[in-house]
Amino acid sequence: MKKFIIGLVSTLFILIFAIFVFYNFTQKKAEGENCKTDQNCQSGLKCVMNVCSSGKPTSPCLSEKDCLEGLFCVKNKCSEVSEEIDGKLFRESFAFLRLAKATEMPTDRPPELQAIRIFSLRDYLCLEGEPLKDIKMAFEIYNPYDKVVIVSKEVPKEQKGGFRFIDCKPLPLGIVPGKKYEYKVYVEDKVVAIFPFEVIEK
Repeated sequence: MKKFIIGLVSTLFILIFAIFVFYNFTQKKAEGENCKTDQNCQSGLKCVMNVCSSGKPTSPCLSEKDCLEGLFCVKNKCSEVSEEIDGKLFRESFAFLRLAKATEMPTDRPPELQAIRIFSLRDYLCLEGEPLKDIKMAFEIYNPYDKVVIVSKEVPKEQKGGFRFIDCKPLPLGIVPGKKYEYKVYVEDKVVAIFPFEVIEK
């Protein structure tokens, strides 16, 4: 009886060990699971920083090569924008903020804004928002793919808290159709928002 129990325990141990080996060395890991090499991960994933990664936003990365095309590697995470923003300062500063476009600038009324981020060279680039308090803000237009500043950060301009504002400008010189850009908003010399946008021929 004792030999039977010992044999049964040994068999169970071997079975559990075999299942462990099978799962860890033959089963492909899903996104977010631990890995040692790309071969450990499911199809379409690769092992980055010992984690199976798809390269989508928030996936781990060591460089932009670890991210999907068009994304950036920011503080070891794939990102749709080229640098980290100060989300806390944004929430303290704005009730809302958005990038929009206007196709014309009437003199007798506010422009009609379209909440899309695809512009032609004839369109106006508009920033609309409502500060929660008096703030000083500045902006910059940047080409993150060629790493070129199109419009340098200006002297901060004061915006009154509790009042909606619309600031529209023609697309600046240096903007080229077929390329993508970022509209960066600064408060207290910190980036609080980045709006990617694209310019087309039409």
